[in-house]
Amino acid sequence: MKPIIKYFLHIRKSTDDNKHQVLSLPGQKSELESLAKRENLCIRDTIEESQSAKLPGRVKFNEMMDRVERGEANGILCWKIDRLYRNPIDECRVRWALQRGVLQSIRTATREYLPQDAGLLMAIESGLAIEHILNMATNLKRTHDQKLRQGQWPGSKCIGFMFDHASKNITPDPKTGKFIRTLFEEFATGQLGLHSAGIRLSQLGLVTKKGNPLAKSQIHSILTNSLYMGIMQWKGKTYEGKYTPIVSADLFGKVQKMLKVKSKPRKVKHGHNFPFCGIFRCSCGAMMTPQQKS
Repeated sequence: MKPIIKYFLHIRKSTDDNKHQVLSLPGQKSELESLAKRENLCIRDTIEESQSAKLPGRVKFNEMMDRVERGEANGILCWKIDRLYRNPIDECRVRWALQRGVLQSIRTATREYLPQDAGLLMAIESGLAIEHILNMATNLKRTHDQKLRQGQWPGSKCIGFMFDHASKNITPDPKTGKFIRTLFEEFATGQLGLHSAGIRLSQLGLVTKKGNPLAKSQIHSILTNSLYMGIMQWKGKTYEGKYTPIVSADLFGKVQKMLKVKSKPRKVKHGHNFPFCGIFRCSCGAMMTPQQKS
């Protein structure tokens, strides 16, 4: 008598590539539920995850396989085998469970894998899935290297820039680019510190998603980012950008000197111990300084 197979319906999409998904989670679920209904398959539970399968350690995948080992289900229904795993660690766990008969069936939209398929057949298909990941990483690196040599920025968009599809490169944002230029110009004069610079940008209209001024670490990252003067730093190498910079190299250099000056500890004069010292700030963000009058 053929054993009753209880399936875990497993659907996954990668968070690494939201623009090039085979099917979204609802799409995969709908198609596989229709398949289960046509084939009269027993679905024990549905496992959904939105995580890349390139690396082992997926929580929901491991929980599902633990439940398989405990006998809660002896089959897996998924859209394609590479939706189930794309790394040799997870592959071996699935194939070993299938080879031992702990898994009696792995169903996809196009075929079924049985215990006798856990050898060469699955090894070939698993190899193709892993090869796809390796090729994608190699192609991405080659694309990045080519763009950098052509003076195009391949990284994420920085505050003050926008992507120009015509030139396939970054370009100063008409609005936020002016804010960044103002930040550099005023910081170079010594008028601003890192804290007051965040407040100044908030007055101009540049704030975080929650509406707060940018933190001092964010301001420091902006002021030390050579991308704003047309120089691209990528994995320890320097490239000349073929895009319009937001600030000149001279202004960028002045800001770096000012950062060094402001990073030096101040000499503290002893002799007065004013109450509430270091508590109150001016509306501009600067600390209020007490003084003694005769």
